Amino acid sequence: MVLSEIGKIVQAHLCDIEQVYTSVVMDSFVIMPNHVHMLLHLINNETNPSVSRVIQQWKGAISKQAKAPLWQEKFHDRVVDTADEYRTIQQYIRENPMRWEDDVLRPLAESA
Repeated sequence: MVLSEIGKIVQAHLCDIEQVYTSVVMDSFVIMPNHVHMLLHLINNETNPSVSRVIQQWKGAISKQAKAPLWQEKFHDRVVDTADEYRTIQQYIRENPMRWEDDVLRPLAESA
C-alpha cells in the first residue's frame, strides 16, 4: 500500500503506541485505504491500559493532527487465545493488501 498523507499520520501514531504505553507491544499492523488492522500484545496485566483507551487516544491524536474526524465510533477487538490463532491473524494482516482488489468497500475508499 502506498500511504496517503493521512495514512502517514496514521503510521506515525501507530509507531508511537509503544512509547506512550510501555506495556503494549505493536506486533503487526497494516494500513489500508479505508481501515487499519493491528495486533497489540499486552505484556503486563497489572499496568496495561484497556485496549479501548489505547485505540481512543490513538484515534484522537490522528484526528487532531489531521484536523478532521476520520473514524467510526466503534472498533472490532478480540482476545487471541492460542498461538495458532495468533499466527493466523498475523498472516491475515500481512496478506491484507493483496486482497485489496476484492475489498467490497474499495470503491467507496477510492471515490472519497
